[in-house]
Amino acid sequence: MKYKILSLNIGYFSGLNGSWADYIFKSWRYFFPSKKIVERSIKNLKKIITEEKPDIVCLMEARKSHMRHLLDGEYKFFDLETKYSPNGIAKRLPIFRDHCDCFISKGKVDFQKISFKNGTKKLVYGINIPGGTKLLFAHFALGKRTRAVQFDEIKDLIKKDGETIVGGDFNIFYGLQEVDNLIEKTGMKIMQKEPTFPAYNPKKALDLFLVSKNIFARSRVIKSDISDHLPVILEIDI
Repeated sequence: MKYKILSLNIGYFSGLNGSWADYIFKSWRYFFPSKKIVERSIKNLKKIITEEKPDIVCLMEARKSHMRHLLDGEYKFFDLETKYSPNGIAKRLPIFRDHCDCFISKGKVDFQKISFKNGTKKLVYGINIPGGTKLLFAHFALGKRTRAVQFDEIKDLIKKDGETIVGGDFNIFYGLQEVDNLIEKTGMKIMQKEPTFPAYNPKKALDLFLVSKNIFARSRVIKSDISDHLPVILEIDI
């Protein structure tokens, strides 16, 4: 039996492509995207979901206000949470409290919401997917030192018994060597090394899946202009 996971940093449905021109002249879209831009982003995301038919969709930089547009008769189960500290001030500020990570799923899944001890973005989803596998996904820190500490925290969350998948936006701007220690300590493997950022001209592999060595899996990057990151698909045997 196959199980398919789609991971994407959707960029708050801002429609930015990752170019410096977009960041300089259109960065306001992160906070005040137009209705037209949001509708186009949602339409493009639903097109990818329809074509790929993933069992679960993991989104970073999503918005609470847009979630209802992604749910339908097939994808009914979801959770969405502010990515900042549960007790932090950002969660209470109007301009930030709509900034979330989330997942939508074809079927109900058991899950946990875990908080990093370090960093501004603290949310880690721990999702139990069929076959006894744990899926951990997160949006890691922009700062290299904080990322390294968060990778250590993820290491401690990886199941000692059973299999684990770690996915999300790793933000490893200095290269794949940033996760060497995590891989060495856990025995996990990187499923794809194809660049995913910036979407208009990909140069860096920021969006990854790491899997336990006993998991048989395939991964690929989808070409798309939906966000400044490219979507990544992971398919495993369960």
